[in-house]
Amino acid sequence: MNADVTRILSILAQTASQQPPQPPHALPPPDPRLQHLPKPPQNLADPAHPVSAPPVDPKTITDWPTALRFVVNTLGKDEAVMAQIKKMKKHQHDHEKQWWAAREEIVRKHEARVESSQKVQDLLWASTPESEQDELRTFDQKVHLRSTDMVAHMASEFAQMGIPFFCRGALPDRPDAELQELRKRIVELLEDLCEG
Repeated sequence: MNADVTRILSILAQTASQQPPQPPHALPPPDPRLQHLPKPPQNLADPAHPVSAPPVDPKTITDWPTALRFVVNTLGKDEAVMAQIKKMKKHQHDHEKQWWAAREEIVRKHEARVESSQKVQDLLWASTPESEQDELRTFDQKVHLRSTDMVAHMASEFAQMGIPFFCRGALPDRPDAELQELRKRIVELLEDLCEG
């Protein structure tokens, strides 16, 4: 059985090397007398040459189904965009961890002051619950400002990458709450695509 298959394959290889390759739908050479006439348009329904849809401008996307198709079919297949989104996500998580650790350190410092109120350091500073709350409130305000800046920066990067609902276009007419919900859904979709 193996000898028969090997023999058939060698015959096919010899036959293929003896004949010049022919395109599947080879046309006869054009008549030289007809060269001065305009060429007919290409057949758009030719299955050998599928016609792709024109690229979508993300600025014109105003609804979720179109945005979903664009993100999954275009951005989800773009390795550079996916790498940039992963990098942005890691950057965000790193900052969140740092902010949380810094806040926890402030809380631990306050707890240590209460426990060791007899130390000289505590006598000089005279810590009160109000001053501790003020310190936490000040820290939380700083984190809020930094996180707001980070969100604005990431939105700007998303706009530069052509992420729907972050690009300017037909979107200014949308209410803020609706636009924020669409952006949230797109970000969740991008996170899912980055993980998958």
